Amino acid sequence: MRIIIFCLFFLCLLSSAKAQTIDSLIVKLRNGTEVAIALSNIENITFDSVTSAVREFPLLPNRVTIVRNFPNPAIAATKIEFDVSTPCPVEVEIYNIHGDNIRRLHKSNCEVGPNSLNWDGLDGVGTNVPSGTYFYRLSLGSDTRAGKLIISR
Repeated sequence: MRIIIFCLFFLCLLSSAKAQTIDSLIVKLRNGTEVAIALSNIENITFDSVTSAVREFPLLPNRVTIVRNFPNPAIAATKIEFDVSTPCPVEVEIYNIHGDNIRRLHKSNCEVGPNSLNWDGLDGVGTNVPSGTYFYRLSLGSDTRAGKLIISR
């Protein structure tokens, strides 16, 4: 008797969870029983017939991974690129070398996967910031990442 497996296609999960290690696959059998299988024990997976593979992303915690900011050093503007594991709003705060918050950027509609925010090199009142070292903090809920960038005018 063939068992139809209802699960989130784990290859998509692996590609979107770059900051996590996934070590098991949870399989829901026809009788409703859930079984966790260690990925190290799986040799091959074949899908003969899948009738449903729908599962919401609460499997993953809200995670954000900074990919990079480019260009760095920047002459005037830089793009901060990042990946998120769940659809969410993201906030980026820019700080000067003294720790003063000089600009807050917000993106309310981030999709799962790669996203970006552009910083135009202006402070909160629209003035060009001087050349120097700046730090950015990217926040998604309680998950925070930071990076360093240089403005060279």
